[in-house]
Amino acid sequence: MLLGLFSYTGQTMLIMALQCECAGPVSTMKAASDIVLAFFWQTFLFSNSPDMFSVIGALLVGVSVVFVGVSKWVMSLPEDSPQRKRLRWIIA
Repeated sequence: MLLGLFSYTGQTMLIMALQCECAGPVSTMKAASDIVLAFFWQTFLFSNSPDMFSVIGALLVGVSVVFVGVSKWVMSLPEDSPQRKRLRWIIA
């Protein structure tokens, strides 16, 4: 029952996020949250530690989430902002 409730809530929140934002950042955040929850379930509920490839994959997704967040922040800065000029390679 709880898994069904969580799945329904997650799908509803995904649809609401897609209505407010572009698909790229939303899908990246969804993937990151899925990975975090999978590690949580695997480690604490099933007492199974993740292997090296899982950790490397999670780190890659984490870096991409940070990159998407920083690029969205840089795009929201004014055109004449010093931070935007310094980080223009991110949105190029």
